[in-house]
Amino acid sequence: MISSRYRIDKFIEAVKDKTFIEIVLLGEREVNYAERRMAPHVKGCVTARQEGGQYVAILKGFLFFMKNGIKPSGVYDEDFHLFRPICENLVKKKQFKPSIMEFFEKMNT
Repeated sequence: MISSRYRIDKFIEAVKDKTFIEIVLLGEREVNYAERRMAPHVKGCVTARQEGGQYVAILKGFLFFMKNGIKPSGVYDEDFHLFRPICENLVKKKQFKPSIMEFFEKMNT
């Protein structure tokens, strides 16, 4: 797991320079791992759910955005803004169209 403390900023930092495919695969693995830690039969699951629920929700929103190019409604602007460095790097690598940055420009106005 990239962030065993359920810190979205740690996940973003770890994947921001990777390719689109690598980012999506690592994001899906991170969600799966975090959800397994929250399963009812796992020791410490109550604490994991309390700490990791928001983390998983943000990651799922991030993956939705990455796959669909649509800002997810369930992600707060301050969390969505964290996706910007990844998008900037993917634009530089020509794996995202520059128009994706419009989501972040709209937030600044």
